[in-house]
Amino acid sequence: MPLRLGKVPNNRLIYEDSLEIGEHLSTMTFGEHNMLIYADVNSLLEICCSHSKKSLQSRNNAVIILYHYETKDSIRNALKEFDIEVESYEADRSLIIRDANEIIFNPTLDSFLQYLKTLEELAIKHGKNGIDVIVDMGSFRHLGKEQELGVCENRFNIASADSKSTILCCYHDKDVKALDAIRIEEIHKSHLKNYIVKEEL
Repeated sequence: MPLRLGKVPNNRLIYEDSLEIGEHLSTMTFGEHNMLIYADVNSLLEICCSHSKKSLQSRNNAVIILYHYETKDSIRNALKEFDIEVESYEADRSLIIRDANEIIFNPTLDSFLQYLKTLEELAIKHGKNGIDVIVDMGSFRHLGKEQELGVCENRFNIASADSKSTILCCYHDKDVKALDAIRIEEIHKSHLKNYIVKEEL
């Protein structure tokens, strides 16, 4: 079943393969809040690793990865395959990998946003330019909080504005397809760019 994208302008929908999307993400500017829709977890891992490598090694940013369908070990192993010195970056808090289920609503969305703000301040204090946040939004469906997606995305827009951070919200396409058309349109419109991973033929 194809995605129902409602009235989202075509110029905000970007259909590319994972390699091309990874290249685009390396040009994200602070304050940018984008969306990624993926059908295959391996594609998400590839994009996540490519984006993280450029952030850590070229952009001098800290990276926050909040996973849902993966595990901390699988992400760490994938990052190592991209020649990222995971232990070193974790040791100086340039790289933080956490379960989205355990942090976004623990205890509240407000506390999560404050957590991201604190991480941004700490990163800058330790010589980084800012932070790049990668968050899998599958936790909303897992926790039965789909009704709060629109509010959360709008709060992300407010939080990222005039900040030294970027936010990439990742959605598995099965989670998007489970939403009603109005909510899908609302979520798409809350992001500057909507990247959709092209499925390999």
